[in-house]
Amino acid sequence: MGQHLRGHPRLAQLRRDVLGLPVDEGYRAALLQSIETYAEEIVIDPVYAPGEGWDDLEALQQATLADMMARSFRELVRKKESGRH
Repeated sequence: MGQHLRGHPRLAQLRRDVLGLPVDEGYRAALLQSIETYAEEIVIDPVYAPGEGWDDLEALQQATLADMMARSFRELVRKKESGRH
């Protein structure tokens, strides 16, 4: 993340939201990493009114879960290709 985005209000609020979630530390760490990874996209995405689209936390969770699933799939394929199950 660029230094110019580090203190952006939407990112700061998203960090607070993530820190307040009742989730395990591994998932919380993944969410916080996703804020860093997707900071520019988060900031430029529109803010939707309730019911119009995902809020920042919902979008972050979807992106994080997609990344986690992709990593798991790549690991599974890698193990399968190497003959380990």
